Amino acid sequence: MIQELPTDRPPAREGYRRLRPAPLPARRQGK
Repeated sequence: MIQELPTDRPPAREGYRRLRPAPLPARRQGK
């Protein structure tokens, strides 16, 4: 349980930052 939390948390933070910056530039290019 402790190993699944720390492993799911680090990848979740990196995935959010990479997924968020992608949709941001996509909205500017679409406009």
